[in-house]
Amino acid sequence: MLEDMLSSPKVACSRTRAFDVILNLGVHAHLLEPILSEDPPIIEEDEALQEPALSNTDWSSRPRNINSEPSMQQRTSSAIDGFESWLLVILFENIGFLVQVEEKEEIVWASALSCLFYFIRDLGKILWSRLEGLDVRVTSTSRRMSKGV
Repeated sequence: MLEDMLSSPKVACSRTRAFDVILNLGVHAHLLEPILSEDPPIIEEDEALQEPALSNTDWSSRPRNINSEPSMQQRTSSAIDGFESWLLVILFENIGFLVQVEEKEEIVWASALSCLFYFIRDLGKILWSRLEGLDVRVTSTSRRMSKGV
C-alpha cells in the first residue's frame, strides 16, 4: 500500500502521505506507552498490619516470584519497542524506494526525512544506532535535493 502511494503521480496527495501514515503509527505507539511512576507504591497502614510477619525460615521457603516474570509495563514497553523497530524497517524500505526511483520532489524528501528524524531521536538526542540498515545513498541523495542539484 505504501509503495503504491509512493509510486503515485500525485506528489502532494499521495507520496508525502505515505510517510504521514508511518509517522502517525509511531506517534500512536508512544501513546500506548505506560506512564512510569518514579514514586514507590503507597501501602496503606491497614494493609501493612494485616500482612503476617515472616521469619527467616518462612522467607526461604516462600516461592520467589519477585522479578521472575516481566511486569506488564516491561512487556508493553518491549512490544512498543518491537513495533517501532518494525516501523523503522518499513521507513528504511520506503526511503530506499525513493532513492531507487530517483525522487525529485523536495516536499517528498522533506516528509521522508522528518519521519526519519522522529524515529531516530529520543529526548532531543539522535540515536545513531537506529540508523543502522539505512541505505548510504539516502544521505547523498537528500543532500543533492537540498542543494537543488
